[in-house]
Amino acid sequence: MTPHVTGLDGLPGVFTNAGLAFLDNTAPIATLGLGFTLNGGNFIADAGYRYHQVFSDSWVQALALGDRLGTNEVRFGVGVRF
Repeated sequence: MTPHVTGLDGLPGVFTNAGLAFLDNTAPIATLGLGFTLNGGNFIADAGYRYHQVFSDSWVQALALGDRLGTNEVRFGVGVRF
């Protein structure tokens, strides 16, 4: 697949397609996560963690300044059922 935009004439179309040229490849991504939910009557509490790792040796690695490109996500939530 090649990303390409049609319908944009002139300079906006040129810039858009030039930017999309950087997205013309894929890299494997791994995700690891865990979470838990606590229920107590009408009260609910939820917490979770996820780690994402991109395995790439192209411009994606340059974004990470030579290191691995990964993200950490921590989530908390509370709710009340009624």
